[in-house]
Amino acid sequence: MTSVTPSATSVKAELRMRTQELGRVELANSIDERAEIEVEVIRDGTTVLDSSYQLEPGSPEERTQIVLYEWRRNPTAQRWEVRARTTTSEWQHAVLKASRGDGDDCHKVAVVAGDWPEADILVLPTDCGRS
Repeated sequence: MTSVTPSATSVKAELRMRTQELGRVELANSIDERAEIEVEVIRDGTTVLDSSYQLEPGSPEERTQIVLYEWRRNPTAQRWEVRARTTTSEWQHAVLKASRGDGDDCHKVAVVAGDWPEADILVLPTDCGRS
């Protein structure tokens, strides 16, 4: 009885994980008073950004005030986590994970301070290509 051993290349291709790129993180404020937002960005378990930002009073249009992209030197990973909170809220987060396949994914994350029943801050991932 003979067995067929898959080539190393085909096994590698089958087991390969796609990369998950984190584009930019956009901070916005939808309330009419200043907001302080603490943001953490974690790439594959390593914190690559941990900082606080002051946002000017905003409006319901939620216009971006600050764009973060500190990790551009090493943009790809298997897993990203973006966490944010205000001085009065709990941490909210979005986790972006690569999945099996041949292509790569890219997401950006909007962090919006507001006055919603569920939280004082929302962390919302979207595709990099979407505006």
